[in-house]
Amino acid sequence: MDNVVVRPATPGDFDDIVRISKGIYDGYDLLPGTYMKCLQNPNRCAQVAEWNGEIVAFSAVLVVDGGRTAIVQYGRSAETVRGTGFFHQLVLREFAEFVYPKFPRIVRVRTSSTNTDFWDAKNDGTIIEIRRVIVCLAFDAVPYEDFVRLLTPQRMAALRQQLPIDSLSPADGNTLNNILGDHVSKRQLFPEEIIVSEDEIFDAHESNTCAIMQSCCACFVGGSASSVYTSFSLGHVFFCPIGRVCSIDYYGPKDDSLILAHVARYLPLAPDIWLKGPVTFKVYVKEACFGAETKGRFQQFATANIAPHGPPVRYLNIYTMTHPMVVPNSQL
Repeated sequence: MDNVVVRPATPGDFDDIVRISKGIYDGYDLLPGTYMKCLQNPNRCAQVAEWNGEIVAFSAVLVVDGGRTAIVQYGRSAETVRGTGFFHQLVLREFAEFVYPKFPRIVRVRTSSTNTDFWDAKNDGTIIEIRRVIVCLAFDAVPYEDFVRLLTPQRMAALRQQLPIDSLSPADGNTLNNILGDHVSKRQLFPEEIIVSEDEIFDAHESNTCAIMQSCCACFVGGSASSVYTSFSLGHVFFCPIGRVCSIDYYGPKDDSLILAHVARYLPLAPDIWLKGPVTFKVYVKEACFGAETKGRFQQFATANIAPHGPPVRYLNIYTMTHPMVVPNSQL
């Protein structure tokens, strides 16, 4: 890696990182708000590699398990250096110069969504990741005071007539532990044994439930320990150029009404989490909501169900995202 500079990533590097993502992720897994949270997370190291003054690679390492496990994430490299082992060399330097000095207790390095050792994953030629769909609903700008006045019992009562809101209950760390401790519920909700959120990836085991709950603004669950947990959602709030964003990670069946009921449960939280200006709900649905038919139903919900009872809704987008994706080693 002659003439290559490895340095911490900065906010100004975002456009270059999206540019080098062409052909692999196209930047869809790294929205501006996600990237800023990535840089601000004290349990993460994010580096870029510059070659002849141009950014050609990016990597971010998340450290969990009390500093013992490092997860390599957001790996991408420019087309000009793919297949040359450049990214692998970046990670070696990244750990030697930044990660190990900051987290000296690390004993294990793994990939983003499997228990495979990172170095072995490079040898077998693939990184196995998780496929999801993003559903974006954006609320037009409404003054904060006006929006709070819209959060009336009548509004929630109207939504309850249309959606199974009352079947969902607030959840906490104990609830998540119960889900993970019940084989049927865990297999149904987290078949890959991984809980993925907007910018964090955790093993689905009890040692990380505290960190999971601390990273979210709210959590709701369908079903109960007396039967089987049927759905689960984690809400996260962050600021990005389009305004205040509530990002909801949904785990459960491909049921539009149930998904949207989870979204509705976050509406009364507005006084605590929303600011003046545009508000966007992003719903991350694993293995769900594919096809034009589902897209039409979400558009109908945006115009017919929320709009009469609250601020106007702008339908933004539904697009498939692989977070990350199965990437041949030749592309890295």
